[in-house]
Amino acid sequence: MKPVFMFLLVGIVLLIGGCSSESSKATEDMEVVKENVTTKAKDDKQKEEKLPHKYQIQLGENTFTIDLKKHSILNNYVSTSKDPQAKLETMKFIPVTMNEHANKALIEFACYENRCSYILIDFSKETSMLLADLAKLEQVQVSHDSQMAIKFGRTNQEGVTTHHVEVVDLSNLEEKTLTINEENLPEVTYQGYQYPIENMGWTSAGELTIDIPRVEDYASYNLENWKSKGAPTTTITLTIN
Repeated sequence: MKPVFMFLLVGIVLLIGGCSSESSKATEDMEVVKENVTTKAKDDKQKEEKLPHKYQIQLGENTFTIDLKKHSILNNYVSTSKDPQAKLETMKFIPVTMNEHANKALIEFACYENRCSYILIDFSKETSMLLADLAKLEQVQVSHDSQMAIKFGRTNQEGVTTHHVEVVDLSNLEEKTLTINEENLPEVTYQGYQYPIENMGWTSAGELTIDIPRVEDYASYNLENWKSKGAPTTTITLTIN
C-alpha cells in the first residue's frame, strides 16, 4: 500500500510568561507541533485477517509501529471505519520533543466543535493512556525529572473556560495524582475543570504551581470585572504524588 500523506494544522502551545527564573531552569517548555504524518499498513504475513491491525507511523525522521490491538481505545475508534488507515490519518500526532522521550507522542482524535480526545502513547513499550475527553489542549511543560504537565480547557455554556491539569511520569507512563500544598488555603482541594488556570510552571523542587484568578466565583461577568481590576491571581502549589 502506498503511503498516504496527511497535511495537518500546525499549532503551537507555549508556556505564557510569568514563571520565575528558578522555575524556568527546572523545566523544558514543550513546543506542541502537530506534525505531518505518513501511515501505512505493516505486512506481517497475516493475510488470514481481513483488516491489518499493525501500522507504521512516520513522525519526522522517526518511524514507529503501532499495534492497534494493544491500544483498546484507539482500536475501538479505528475499527468503526471501513478504512482503518484513512481513519488513522485523521488523527494528529504531537511528538514529545525531549530526545530521551522521542518514542512518545500525544494523539489528538475524535474532535467535535474544537474539542478533542487525547491519548499519550509510548511506541517502544506499546502502551498508552487516555488523558482527556472532549477538551482543548492549551499548554505542555516538562520538568527536569521527566514529569509532563498537560493543561486542558473546556468552555461552559456561560462562556467561561475552566482547566484541568494532568501530570504523567514519562519514564514509565504513569499518571500522577495532585494534592494542594498551601497552608493559607486549607479548604481548597484540587479538582479538574474547577476554575480557570492562567498559567502553570514547575519549580526546582519538582512541584507544580498554577495561577488562578482571585475572584469569589467564576461567572463570566466576574471575570470581566477581574480583568478590569488588573487581573490579580492566586498561586497554588500542587504536590505530585
